[in-house]
Amino acid sequence: MKRQSGFTLIELVMVIVILGILAATALPKFVNLATDAQRASVAGVYGGFNSAVAVVRARWMVNGASPGTAPANCTATTCTTGVAIAIDGVTVGFGGNGYPANNAAPTMVAGVPTMTTATCLNVWQAIMGGGGPTIATAAATGIDWVTTVASPVCTYTYFAGSATTSTGRLFTYDASTGVMTLTNP
Repeated sequence: MKRQSGFTLIELVMVIVILGILAATALPKFVNLATDAQRASVAGVYGGFNSAVAVVRARWMVNGASPGTAPANCTATTCTTGVAIAIDGVTVGFGGNGYPANNAAPTMVAGVPTMTTATCLNVWQAIMGGGGPTIATAAATGIDWVTTVASPVCTYTYFAGSATTSTGRLFTYDASTGVMTLTNP
């Protein structure tokens, strides 16, 4: 009598069931990779921007300014322009509290920088340098970030290169106080 070797049908079914269970638990991890990558990208840019603001403000203070003091061309309640300092060959404009507000001396009203989409874009470009994520004042294919403004607060929204769809991930920057908030669902 010849003895048969191999797996029984029950053994094969059990292996398939085990593989199915493993796939069902591992698949959600791989499905969220794009979302996780976007969250990490936004958190990284936010951290870089926040650090750049701190470094630039520190340079402003090293140059002899102090928080809460109005620039030389300002009175206690009105100001026409802020101050501009060249840092490593890049001009950065500052408001009365020393936070970046343009790539030139910003227009001021009562000591608060008047921010526009153009000045928000200038702040990004002045403190973040070149070669990083792309930014514009309107969404377009290939643009990673779009800036909008409710003066003096700049909002930087992540579009991930999409011409129409925001990811809902953004951060805000108040050019008068330096306060930043991150929204990264």
